[in-house]
Order: sequence, then C-alpha cells, then structure tokens
Amino acid sequence: MKEFALRGFAGARVDAIARRARINKRMLYHYFGNKQELFEATIMAIQADKEELINTGPRDIADLLAYIHANVGGKRDWMRMMQWEALTYGDREVPAEAMRAELFKPSLERIRGFQREHGILGKETPELALLILIALASYPWLMPQVARMLTGHGPTEPQFRRIYAALLRRMVGYLTRP
Repeated sequence: MKEFALRGFAGARVDAIARRARINKRMLYHYFGNKQELFEATIMAIQADKEELINTGPRDIADLLAYIHANVGGKRDWMRMMQWEALTYGDREVPAEAMRAELFKPSLERIRGFQREHGILGKETPELALLILIALASYPWLMPQVARMLTGHGPTEPQFRRIYAALLRRMVGYLTRP
C-alpha cells in the first residue's frame, strides 16, 4: 500500500513492493499474478478497512461522523490510494467495482436506519446520503491545503480537529428534518 500510495499504479514498481514486503519478487507474482492484481488486492483491503471503520464506529450518527473523521486521519495511505485511483480511472469503472460496491451494503443499511430513526437526509436515497456523509467526514484529509487556507489550521492540528468534530456533530442537526 505504501508504494502505491506514494507513486500510484503507474509509478509503483513491483521490485520496490517486494523489497518493502521483504519477499522475493517471484513470490509476489506467485501470489498476485501481476501488478494489476496486486493493486486490486490492495484496493480491496482498503475497502474492507473503510467498511469496518464505518460499521464498528459509534451507534449515534453525530458521534459516528466525528469518529470517522478522526480515524480517517490515521489512514492517509489508503486515502492517497483512493486519490490515485480517482486520478487513474476518472469516472471509468475501477478494478473489481461490482464486488466493491457490494461492500457498501452494510453501510447503506446503517444509513437507512439513521434515516428511519432520525430523519437524517431522509429525503435522499441512502446512497446519496452515505456519499455526502463520507464527504463531510473525509474532505479535510483529502484536501488539507484547502482546510488550512480557509481556517488557518490543517486537519492534523488539535484545534482544527476539535472544531471540525464539533461542526460534524452540528451537521447532523442541520441534515435532520425538523
């Protein structure tokens, strides 16, 4: 993941990945077939990690958003991987897209529950509701320079993290029907 996160798919080298993993390059090819399959396996591991983060977080939606934001900061490599994937594929289909889309189903069920219980984004489809909640929780980590330019603080700074967590908790109120 570190090699793909640093250089993207095109720039990553299998030799460097094997060195980082402290294994023989032939063994890497034995287990993963080729660089594309290794990249796809890495993306799948990231997707599973994201789903676990969402599904094991606090039950309260306001606390969940703040929790996701706080924990995404420690997952900078997989965020970079997602950015590389976005740059590489744009709006074209990504590797293992159908299988990866299935991994969102538990999160979509959780969103449906939040919509029933709290009315959060109740007029939106669960898919769009989840998309906007993920965007709210992750944007400062994806674009730290914008966060810093707008607030004077980057997302790693305790002051920013405190005020942004409070904002995310308030956002739940804004997104809930009266």
